[in-house]
Amino acid sequence: MTVEAPTTPRVRRVTREELHQMVWQTPMVRLAKEFGISGNGLAKVCDKLDVPYPPRGYWAKKEAGKPVIAFKLPPRKDSIPNAADIHPTPPKPPRLPKAQQSAAAAAERLGDIVVPSNLDDLHPRVRAWIADHEKNKRNASRKTGCDVVMRDGRGH
Repeated sequence: MTVEAPTTPRVRRVTREELHQMVWQTPMVRLAKEFGISGNGLAKVCDKLDVPYPPRGYWAKKEAGKPVIAFKLPPRKDSIPNAADIHPTPPKPPRLPKAQQSAAAAAERLGDIVVPSNLDDLHPRVRAWIADHEKNKRNASRKTGCDVVMRDGRGH
């Protein structure tokens, strides 16, 4: 059994026609991976070239045997390029050992976060805010006749 080393995607130039054919033959996520970009990045390339691509759920419907519609490539407008270069997203650089050590040391200094069992020893401003918040909730509850009030003031 031979194991192939992962290939680094290279810059690829695709025409509108090629891209249109590819996006209707292969799911966007899989095709994007071949180009070394995200599915969202591939959708942006399609938008730039005015290439329609399958809507969400297209491949699931097609696999389930349901009818699907593939959109034709519209005629190219003067403002639309005929081709685009797809540049793969560069790999993230490995974390520097010094940064890893620094992060580990900071986490160690923090130790465990202790959460108090009660809220008796709050700052006066925090205590005032909580009291005011509770008062506003009670008033809103009386107005709407319900226990939960949403941000827009509607009862629930």
